[in-house]
Amino acid sequence: MLCEAFSSPIQTGIHRLDDFLRPIRSEKGGLFEWGCPHGTFGRVIPSLVAKSLGESFLWAYDDVGIEVYPNSLVDMGFDLSKFSFIKEENPIKKLKPLFNKKVHDVVVLDSKEFLNPSDLRFISNKGRQEGIFFFLLRPFYLSNKNGNPFCKYRINSSFNLKKKSFQLSFIKGSNKKFINIYLNEVFDG
Repeated sequence: MLCEAFSSPIQTGIHRLDDFLRPIRSEKGGLFEWGCPHGTFGRVIPSLVAKSLGESFLWAYDDVGIEVYPNSLVDMGFDLSKFSFIKEENPIKKLKPLFNKKVHDVVVLDSKEFLNPSDLRFISNKGRQEGIFFFLLRPFYLSNKNGNPFCKYRINSSFNLKKKSFQLSFIKGSNKKFINIYLNEVFDG
């Protein structure tokens, strides 16, 4: 089949997750937006997806109320020697020169700020041109009410304590709309 001729760059080892994210398989970079409210463990799944897409990572975060916990990344199998962390209130403005060529495979912008259209266009274009995966993590759920024309894929990610499962829903980019990934699938293989 033609579909099988393309292999997915996303290979987290969590088969149902990889299948759910199959529409992203042919992407070679670009801008992906994730809705991950604080306190919902929503950053776990985007972190695992990012890990499957690259060898070097830049994690830029701007929120005074959030800190990146490197030990949790180590627990998920990340090699911290391949990470750079930057705390910056306006990461696009300050880091733009860094994005003009591929320095990192994956750039995570953990941002509460609404980025202006020119910044979104810039990172979307640079992602596609340079083969950089930009993950824009938002501390709120995404909706169709306020879209993002520069993202081909928009996904909400959170953890449901009662169901002991991660819940993912595509807002944009796939006919597959929703999936529960159980905790044991994520951490036990």
